[in-house]
Amino acid sequence: MMERLMAIIKKAGGMILAADLEHADVEVKSTRGDLRTNYDTAVEEFLRRELALVLPEAQFIGEESGLQKREADKYCFIVDPIDGTANFTWDYHHSAVSIALAKGERILAGLVYNPYLDELFHARAGEGAYLNGRLIQVSQRSLRDGLICFGTSPYDKTKAAATFSLARLLYEKSLDVRRSGSAALDLCYVACGRCDLFYEMSLYPWDYAAAALIVTEAGGMLATMEGEELRFSDRTTLVAGGPPAFRDFWELYI
Repeated sequence: MMERLMAIIKKAGGMILAADLEHADVEVKSTRGDLRTNYDTAVEEFLRRELALVLPEAQFIGEESGLQKREADKYCFIVDPIDGTANFTWDYHHSAVSIALAKGERILAGLVYNPYLDELFHARAGEGAYLNGRLIQVSQRSLRDGLICFGTSPYDKTKAAATFSLARLLYEKSLDVRRSGSAALDLCYVACGRCDLFYEMSLYPWDYAAAALIVTEAGGMLATMEGEELRFSDRTTLVAGGPPAFRDFWELYI
C-alpha cells in the first residue's frame, strides 16, 4: 500500500507545481489568515478519488471538507491537500501535501511531500521514518544548542500574544527561531534533525496527523502544550522535538 500512497502523493504534488498562480481563485474562509484556492479543492478531490481506490472502506477527512465524526473501528484518511496555502498562493515554495491513515486514534501511516524540493517523508507505525527512502532520526541537541520552529495559527489571532511571548522566551534560550508557514514540514524537519523543537497553539488534525507519526518513528516526542497525549479528532495545541530539546522545553514552560 505504501508504494501506491507514494505515487498518489507525488501526483498531487505535481498538481501544485503545475498551478497557474496568476489565475488562481483565492478566497477567505474563517478569517483573513485562513485561505483557500481552487487548487486546494482540486488536489483534495483528486486525493479523495485516488485514496478510495486504495482502501474503499476508509473514511476521508480533508481540510477543505472539514472535521467529521470518525468511527473508531474504521480506517480513515486524514488529508491536507496543500499545507501552507498562503506560501503556495504567494509562490513561496514551502508547502506540502499530507496524507495520514488512521484507525481510531492510532496513525498507521503518514506521508508528507514537498514538491518544490521533491522531498517525500514517510513512516509506517513501528517501521521507522524516511526521507526519500533514507532512514531519518531526530536530533539529540539541547534547547540551548537548537533551532526552534513555530507556527502562528494565523486563522486564530487570539493566540498571538501567547505564541510570540513564548517565541521570545525560546529565542533567548536557543540558537534562533524559524517560522515557515507549514506545520507538516516543520514537524518533518524536527524528524530529520533540521530543527530541534516545534510548537503551535492551534492546529487541526490534517495539519499534523501524518507528520506526528513521522516524528515519533524518527525517535521524537510529541504532546499537547497542556502536557497531554496527542489526539487526532479535533483542534489542539502541539509541541514536538528531539528528546533533549523536548525535555528542556517543559522545564521552561511549566
